[in-house]
Amino acid sequence: MGVVTSESWTSVGSTLARTGRGSLPRPGRRNRPGRCAGRPADLLQLLEGMSYAFETSEPVGPALTRIAHEQIDKALASIDEEGPHEAVHEARRRCKKVRAALRLVRPALDDYADANAFFRDTARLISELRDATAHLETLDAIREHHGGAIDEEALGALRRAMLSERERRSTEQDIGDRLMTVRDRLVEGKRRAADWVLDEGGFEAVSGGLEKTYRRARQRAEKAQERDDAKSFHQWRKRVKYHRYHVKMLRRCFPELLEAREAASHDLTDLLGDEHDRAVLQQFFSETGLADDHQSITTVIAGLAAVERERLRERSRPLGYKLFIAEDASSFVARVGQWWEVSRRSQKTQSSSA
Repeated sequence: MGVVTSESWTSVGSTLARTGRGSLPRPGRRNRPGRCAGRPADLLQLLEGMSYAFETSEPVGPALTRIAHEQIDKALASIDEEGPHEAVHEARRRCKKVRAALRLVRPALDDYADANAFFRDTARLISELRDATAHLETLDAIREHHGGAIDEEALGALRRAMLSERERRSTEQDIGDRLMTVRDRLVEGKRRAADWVLDEGGFEAVSGGLEKTYRRARQRAEKAQERDDAKSFHQWRKRVKYHRYHVKMLRRCFPELLEAREAASHDLTDLLGDEHDRAVLQQFFSETGLADDHQSITTVIAGLAAVERERLRERSRPLGYKLFIAEDASSFVARVGQWWEVSRRSQKTQSSSA
């Protein structure tokens, strides 16, 4: 598919010059040390990022197993050492990163369907528990940006009610037992990862997955632009996140360009994630009865959330245009494939001359 020229994206392209990164305050921006604000990078986060990559001298099959083992070990350490809500978040995040690695080699891995389902179902065991914490984080982010427009006393009462709801869910679902079940499954998943075998090697092992994920992110960008609804933007975010992880894993091919693309993709997933968080917060108020018990303050929060969602969507469009619409999937993959081959040859030359 060539460059999109539909009128639906014409207005988006025209905003590129006037909508730059950092030009507007971002509601609910996640705290990522060292990104876009001149802050020094956190050493642990930096070291973590170093491991989630295919090294230029490393065969793809062993690299896939190594990456999966590293993510599983970090999830296990979180369950063993951190508080339950932090462990829930980390375990789910690590499962997503393992699934992203699996998607990258999907056409070359016969066990893909079973492996992907295993880690998906593992994360689902604790998804509701994570959602309850995410609602609190979203409420806090809205308060941070609109504190002067919110009744603090009413907001405090609402937050206490949300904390009570989270604890009710944690008790009802027995968060400790759930985490132990997840832990057992992760240990089993690590054993399974040691047996993964790829049908292809080299760039052929990753090119199909890379192209499929890019193409889906591009398609979802178009649908989100066309439909402009919460579901479409959420589906777009999921595809962008997989693409971001793929770029992160392949960044050794051309760090100067792929690290910048990974950073931009991370920014886009933040925007789309914040938009989704505000949409589900409104739904959460209705489902739990909080909208009735705290009608005045939830009405205010819902209104502010709606305003922020529009702003977040507006900010996501030009960035999505630059990342996915300006170039088709096959062209992007061809470029990465050339960088892959050059980096591998360069590595061999350096090794032979050492």
